[in-house]
Amino acid sequence: MARNKKSIGLLDDLNALELSKIGLTFAVIGDIIGFLAILKAEEEAAVATSKKEEWLSP
Repeated sequence: MARNKKSIGLLDDLNALELSKIGLTFAVIGDIIGFLAILKAEEEAAVATSKKEEWLSP
């Protein structure tokens, strides 16, 4: 016996406001991840600079 497959997708059930909320949530999450990546890069640059100064000083 074959099953009846519904052709209704998840996105068809959501209205424009719900979709925009989902999109905004992903945008905020991306901004937070980007901010954390910048902080990590700044920290790594500071450590590399201090190691370089340590190596160059007599």
